[in-house]
Amino acid sequence: MTVYIEETMNILSFQNVDLQATFYRPTDAELKTSILYFHGGGFVFGSRKDLPQQYIELLASSGIGILAIDYPLAPETKLATILKTTSEIMDWLVNHFLPEFNQEHYFMMGRSAGAFLALANGLYANHLDVQPLGIISLYGYFNLNDASFSVPNRHYLKYPKVNDQTVAAQIQKEPLVESEDQNRYLLYLAARQKGDWLNLFLSSSDQKRKFSLSKEDLKSLPSLFISAATGDPDIPVRQSRQLANFHPDATLKLFEVDEHDFDRTHEDTIGIELYENIVSWVSEKLAETE
Repeated sequence: MTVYIEETMNILSFQNVDLQATFYRPTDAELKTSILYFHGGGFVFGSRKDLPQQYIELLASSGIGILAIDYPLAPETKLATILKTTSEIMDWLVNHFLPEFNQEHYFMMGRSAGAFLALANGLYANHLDVQPLGIISLYGYFNLNDASFSVPNRHYLKYPKVNDQTVAAQIQKEPLVESEDQNRYLLYLAARQKGDWLNLFLSSSDQKRKFSLSKEDLKSLPSLFISAATGDPDIPVRQSRQLANFHPDATLKLFEVDEHDFDRTHEDTIGIELYENIVSWVSEKLAETE
């Protein structure tokens, strides 16, 4: 018997497309808190349902629910609108979700691009009636002005070149809010090969600085749990190190591997170790409120 219940709910409508959430809540343990989860995918692909079952089970058995959400994807939707929409989701979380489930506290978590969204919306949450107790950033980033984002990536150049026709075939005429189609990944691959990934979700070059979080922004965020691979070929590990250095209450857990989303590729080893660390950290933060 599973240790969690899976419930799907509508959040809001985005340009006539429903944004949904999947709430994984414990069946055999008291619901102590919930984590708002933003999936990864370079802003262009991915699904809210991408968390492996054993991670959900580990969290649920510890009394931690996961609220996994949709958000608009690029290039059909640019980052300015993505952030506006996710801020509306934050409003819904505080005004509707938390009261419905009698939750006084919540956390935020994101993987890769989702970590950027978690951090950016953590900043937005400073203006809400209820702020998160902490934010979990897994192989994420906060600085879009990183030079490595605007040049061809050596790791992705090892793969066959993606042609323009293949890229064009993946771009939809209507807004897209999730994509489990493996071909959608080719958009990201092609952009990293060319060094123009930022152009998929930014409208102009000055937005690299505009949407990046400053040192002062980071200092205003709640406690952080940060993890990344030391040899990450996609997102430089320096972003995670800098994030930890800039924040007064940050926990940094690095793994000596050379893969970006290592909790997907090493699920039964360092992946489960990572999520056990997350459970311990969340439990410590909850204990501080008692």
